[in-house]
Amino acid sequence: MEIITGSNKDVRELIERAYQELGSCDDITKRYALVDYLYQLHELERALGVDGSYLDEIAVLGSKKNARKYNLYIDSLFTRLDEEFIKFKEKHHEHFDAMLSINDEVLKDVCDVSFVDAYEEITKEEFFEYLYEFLSSYKLEGLFDRIVSEKRFFDRPFNEDEMYAGSVLYDPVLNKSNVVLCGRQYNIPYLLTIGHEFGHVFDLDLLYSDDYSRYLKYSYSSVYGEVLSITFEKLFYDFLFKKKYHIDDVKEIYSEFSFENKNYVLDTYLLSLLSDDSIRNLDFLSRKKILREVKSSFERIDEIKLHLEGRKLDTWKTPLYAYGDFMSSILKDSIQQDGFDNELMRKFLSIRDHVFNPDEVESIGFNIDEYEKVYKKDVSRLKK
Repeated sequence: MEIITGSNKDVRELIERAYQELGSCDDITKRYALVDYLYQLHELERALGVDGSYLDEIAVLGSKKNARKYNLYIDSLFTRLDEEFIKFKEKHHEHFDAMLSINDEVLKDVCDVSFVDAYEEITKEEFFEYLYEFLSSYKLEGLFDRIVSEKRFFDRPFNEDEMYAGSVLYDPVLNKSNVVLCGRQYNIPYLLTIGHEFGHVFDLDLLYSDDYSRYLKYSYSSVYGEVLSITFEKLFYDFLFKKKYHIDDVKEIYSEFSFENKNYVLDTYLLSLLSDDSIRNLDFLSRKKILREVKSSFERIDEIKLHLEGRKLDTWKTPLYAYGDFMSSILKDSIQQDGFDNELMRKFLSIRDHVFNPDEVESIGFNIDEYEKVYKKDVSRLKK
């Protein structure tokens, strides 16, 4: 069995089918969701070597005016994130200050490593055995069977910054996900990448409805969009630790995973220190101005200067991964105890497409004390 089942021809068929749906579509938000999907498909086709694969926005939306309306709509979703972050800035500050203190304390004796080229290669048989054993332990092996049988796994070339990266391209009309993986390899990091992307597939399966505005808002203006994917990844880590499969590689990549999550926590804390105007104009904010606004909160500003090299603060990805790390730690423990159909999961699913409210998050069971307990237990495995 091969992981990658989709070809250039399969991508082209997906593109043509999406254009057919678009051609018979009168609902404006459904059209926007399909245009968004087509952008992703064309990007995938270009990555697979098809030059000139682009969406003609004006042609598919009918006019320059309609194309402008589409872009204004997408921009409004990002603007909503800015205003939402500003509204709860003090809450974010308090929360991520506490979370950062926990991270610093727990990780102080752990070695920070970067992805390396020396991960042990495993056989295809082992690879699929681990993946099936993990998914079947939660009665979810059907997710994998479906994507393989429908030829919805795609392999694309990667550059150095995309090592072990993946993404899910979602058809909002058919409720079907395409999993795109960068640089196929049979090793533990690649296996965990697949685990993360399955979390997105699971999430989008459950989100499905014909309310396309709901889907677009969840995709572009929600801090909950990485919770289930990171939950799946952490469940997979726990599975591999328990089974002691390639434990040295698991520990090494879990160390990298832990420090990268801490980086997002620090990023979000830094965001909470900025002025409202700076948050609204992050695209034009220099690193020098960021340092000037946050320096009073740190004894050693040189460490923050070093941290910000190569990083970009925004109100989408930054809190998305920071809250994803926080909530997934607590959620994955509840799943291990009571399966996916547990009370905390049901409560999370009931709020995940709401406008973000930190008080609501805490009221359903996601609190800093529970996070600290789980986090200390999980990181302790790196010290054995």
